[in-house]
Amino acid sequence: MGVDMWDRHKWIQEFTEHDVLVMTPQIFYDLSVHAHWSMDKVSLLVFDEVHHCQKRHPYAQIMADHYGRCPAPSRPKILGLTASPIWNIDKPLASLQQLEQSTHAKVLAVAINTEELQTHSPRPTERIYSYGATPDTYLTYPTPTLWDDCVFYFESTSSTEDHLRRIAKYTALLEAVGPYGADFWVMHELQQTLKETRNGKETALEELARRIAGESVEYRTPPMELQPIYDVLEQHSPRFAIDSPFHDSWLSPKFLCLVDILTSSSSPTFQGIVFTGQRHVASVLAWMLARVPTLKWVRCTSLTGHGISRTRDAVITGNGMQFNVQRDTVAKFRDGTYNLVIATNVAEEGLDFQACHLVVRFDPLQTLVGYVQSRGRARRANSEYIIMLKDGDSAHRQMYERLVRAEPALKARYQRDRPPTPPDDADDGDDDWDENELQESFTIQSTGATLTSYSCIPMLANLCSLIPRDQYCPVFRLSWELISYSEGSFSANLTLPHALPLVGDIRTFVGPVRRGKGSAKRSAAYIAMRKLLELEVFDKYLTPDRLQRGDNAVDADGNGMTKTSDMKPVIAVRLHDPFGNLWLDNSSTWLHEMYIDGTAHTGLLSACALAPFESHFPTTTGTKCIRLGPPISLSWPTLSERRDALCLIDDFFLFGVRQSIAGYQIPSQSSPYYLVPVIDGAVDYRYYHSLPGNPQERRTGPTSHLIRPFHCLPSALSMTGSLCSLIAIRDDLSPLSTPPPGSRESDYPSYRDYFTEKRGARFVPPDQPLFELRVEKRHQVLSSTLDRVCPARFTPVAIKSHTLFIPRNLCRRLQLPFPVFDVFRLFPTIVRHITDIYRATLAQARLKLPKLELPLLLEALTLPVAGVNYSYQRFETLGDAVLKLTTAVHVFNKYPYRHEGQLDILRANSINNTFLLSRARKIEIQPFFIAERTIAKWKPPRADQMLYHEGDAYTAEICFNRKAMPDVMESLLGVSYFSGGIDAALQTGTALDLCLGGSEPWLSRGYGPKHPVEGSQHTDLLGPLESSLCYTFRNSKLLLEALCHPTFRAPDTSSYQRLEFLGDVTFSDHTTQVIDLYVTEYLFLKYPLATPGQITWAKSRAVCNPTLGTLSGRNLSLHKFMLAYSPKLEASIQAYIELSDHIPYSQLVVEAWNWDPPKAMADLFEAVFGAVFVDSGFDIKRTFQVLAPIMTEVLAVVSPDMPKDPISELMIWAARHGCTAIKFQKSQSDPSDPDGRFDCMSVLVHGVDVSSPM
Repeated sequence: MGVDMWDRHKWIQEFTEHDVLVMTPQIFYDLSVHAHWSMDKVSLLVFDEVHHCQKRHPYAQIMADHYGRCPAPSRPKILGLTASPIWNIDKPLASLQQLEQSTHAKVLAVAINTEELQTHSPRPTERIYSYGATPDTYLTYPTPTLWDDCVFYFESTSSTEDHLRRIAKYTALLEAVGPYGADFWVMHELQQTLKETRNGKETALEELARRIAGESVEYRTPPMELQPIYDVLEQHSPRFAIDSPFHDSWLSPKFLCLVDILTSSSSPTFQGIVFTGQRHVASVLAWMLARVPTLKWVRCTSLTGHGISRTRDAVITGNGMQFNVQRDTVAKFRDGTYNLVIATNVAEEGLDFQACHLVVRFDPLQTLVGYVQSRGRARRANSEYIIMLKDGDSAHRQMYERLVRAEPALKARYQRDRPPTPPDDADDGDDDWDENELQESFTIQSTGATLTSYSCIPMLANLCSLIPRDQYCPVFRLSWELISYSEGSFSANLTLPHALPLVGDIRTFVGPVRRGKGSAKRSAAYIAMRKLLELEVFDKYLTPDRLQRGDNAVDADGNGMTKTSDMKPVIAVRLHDPFGNLWLDNSSTWLHEMYIDGTAHTGLLSACALAPFESHFPTTTGTKCIRLGPPISLSWPTLSERRDALCLIDDFFLFGVRQSIAGYQIPSQSSPYYLVPVIDGAVDYRYYHSLPGNPQERRTGPTSHLIRPFHCLPSALSMTGSLCSLIAIRDDLSPLSTPPPGSRESDYPSYRDYFTEKRGARFVPPDQPLFELRVEKRHQVLSSTLDRVCPARFTPVAIKSHTLFIPRNLCRRLQLPFPVFDVFRLFPTIVRHITDIYRATLAQARLKLPKLELPLLLEALTLPVAGVNYSYQRFETLGDAVLKLTTAVHVFNKYPYRHEGQLDILRANSINNTFLLSRARKIEIQPFFIAERTIAKWKPPRADQMLYHEGDAYTAEICFNRKAMPDVMESLLGVSYFSGGIDAALQTGTALDLCLGGSEPWLSRGYGPKHPVEGSQHTDLLGPLESSLCYTFRNSKLLLEALCHPTFRAPDTSSYQRLEFLGDVTFSDHTTQVIDLYVTEYLFLKYPLATPGQITWAKSRAVCNPTLGTLSGRNLSLHKFMLAYSPKLEASIQAYIELSDHIPYSQLVVEAWNWDPPKAMADLFEAVFGAVFVDSGFDIKRTFQVLAPIMTEVLAVVSPDMPKDPISELMIWAARHGCTAIKFQKSQSDPSDPDGRFDCMSVLVHGVDVSSPM
């Protein structure tokens, strides 16, 4: 289910939407600790298998830490369910009393209908099987054993406690399965141990000096001190190969007894469980049973408790199973894939097993609960429950017999009322608990999150699990050192992983003396948690940060979100309108004279005063200079006269639009603004009285003595709306003429037949000439606002001449005077020009943006849906890189003790599209968008669709995808950075309410190295690298930190991960933000005509792992300075360098998909430039100067038209052919691999595998 990854919002949503929730007790305890929910909001708390509510079980902690702290009137009711409430058969009443006290409930038992219950749940037949004693020696087994050969290594590399634990595990296996299985476990334990990094005691500088002096680890061989143990492993490993034979004499009597039990129980429908006490015994048993020739019918697997195991070695050595593996194992047991499970006590209860034929207790019983619960798994008719005991083991035999006798007596006892238990008849309690732990509690008042010693170790483990790691890193764990005192007292020293950005006394914590090892560990963890809370490593909910979704998410500063969940993917928005609505009685009337090439024949009438402007507008016949004059206020004596005047103006305006722009009948409507003829600064009403009565029906042709061409409109049905100029009157052609071949009319005998049959003309007289006409292109599609504001970028549109031959009676002559007609043709473009500039300037003022150039603002606010030759998309690509870097710098400096995984989450919460959408909605950015589509057949808006709100005029609703809102936010950042660098971007980001830490420049915030370090040793060792970089560090420790792989453990430095984070991995590619921004800016400037998609693709080739990894090794030799304790990593790096050294960048960049260097190489490259960035005081220009010469060779071969990778090419090809049934599926290169690794991919087309594994 992945509930461990749910954030606070998700939990609140679950509790709000459901009345009943089912979860594990640990999950409920955790969400209570983090204050995602509280006990007073619960009505009924149901505990399944409630007998576990004791000692340190989550049930007991829920009751002690949360139920007990809840005011009595607000506590929920408790319902506990169990088949065995008594643990201690020696003190049954005390055991019941303790259960009742811990649960605040009374124990009741089923006393009626027990016969019916027995019918549906039959009791199995119980038997005891005895086996012989384990021999002291196995004469036929090869000697020395693997254990004998490697015990010296275990002892020398482990603490005393770890070594004693390992001895105990080996001894248990020797008793359980014999030397063969025990050595199999030793082999995997040894392999797992060799994967772990050794604990370095040298400082980073000392280790670097050792390596530069020639003492570095050999790449293709293990470290010299480990070579003997590798030889031992190689010598013994063949014995455990799948096809290697083994002998019964290598097996213990106990294991052979189990084989006999299973052999006698063989059946086609067999289902069974074997219970053992230890994880590693269960795993080895499953492996060995699968190899027994007489048990080929057995399909077995192991099942253990949860852990962090990801490899077969880790599972076999006893580290537990991941949740999904455990879930799949149970499911496969239920469906018959497995018919035998070797399990620890995790299978006794809680898991959904079907009834079994056979249950075997491989190890002796310890408690009544274990006896009752495990026996309950064998509930089929004629099932068997078998106890395995060693010959002569009278103690465990007597224990079993006591349990058998005690069960009915105890059941009868708690079925009836009981007298109070005497105070001195108390339970022995928990030997691993110290009463001082009661004082170890802390509540964060602002949230209610409660920290207790019990919860600290899981929280620290969770923190470690978020540390990013590659395949060469171990699982980062807490390191413990226990110090023993007299009478069972201990203290614990806790050391946090070196991969955390903690140095010195904030990495190691000394705990107080406590009773019991567990208590000592919990107390030390509590001290560590209090310190980490002080350092803000955890947030106010005691979480190390999670990716957040939904309306309740917060950014890196803890600021909440504006609700966006109610927004549909396509939203309807009203945009700012500069003109207002003239038809409102209380509106003003402003006339703006419009000068065309210096002459004013018309003016623009609006309800708002418009800002004057002057610009050049391209037309089909050249360029016209248009200047809008200052506003002139108009007024009428009465509202009635004003409305009559507007009606007259409206009639003329619609007639002009029909004649010059639309070419078709426009329904009568009131426009919010008008183009009017003017004279002497007033409306010229002379034109209004000369309008034809019904201009759509008035059809006249030109006379033959016309001096200049004039405009005609073909009025055939499907030609309505085309605006044409007369080229000639063709008296040599008539409607009966035959069209020439290749013309549009050539399929018809005559022009007349074409227009009557194809175009639907009702009457075409044969005795008339044809007009030769040229179709005119409408002016609004010839240029954009940006072209007019920035003429240097304008490229004239090539206008194709399109000639028509139209019968004279199907044309009509324009009724408008030519100067007025000419302005009408330009009017849609003028309106768009005014609107776009108005919104851009208004956005700058209202959003309080820094001073930005108008052309850049226009581009940043224009949506692709507008259909012009520019949009926000290019600057959005640049702004995306700027946003990631500026946010990364902020969280890097605000949280100096959080590791890369935490910083990555904080940044993701502050830059994802949901966050940007929320901020865009909060500042109401969408009304400033330029989103009206530019279309050829323009018509004016309707006045009744306009809206006024708080003094502003808004257009009718326009629909577009809400994704445009976050995109424009990023685009404005990109424009600001393009105009004024990082400082301008910070100002814009702050104005947009982004999480950048404010508008103050980084230098003024004091960002940068706090303690410059000088030293001759630093200079001597790091000088060659600084020379390669052409940069000298003020604080050499930053460079040293940039060279430390997470596997390196030194007391004086942490790993490079935080420096790598400055940019750290983005969500789609692996590149630092510094490098990401540098390459994005380079491509943005070099290829101004490249599309955003082309820029993104080219960038991905320049900053991908193979490219940066190769630059790291080839240009800077960073692998020679790298500090790591991983021979496998170093060998992989050397192998890649040798393989790729002769490949030119021109080939490697194009074929990057075919190369896979260790990610650590690219990480080093990123971290080093992150160190340069920090050391320079976050001076991005200085960092780019250092980066530029290193990237030159790569950028020289990167271009927007680079070929795609094979996967992209395949998917594009398939999509082009309409195929959507191509899938990629993980597969195994070696199906016989015991680990079951899916290490390759197959291509499936319509379910058929068409590729070999690669």
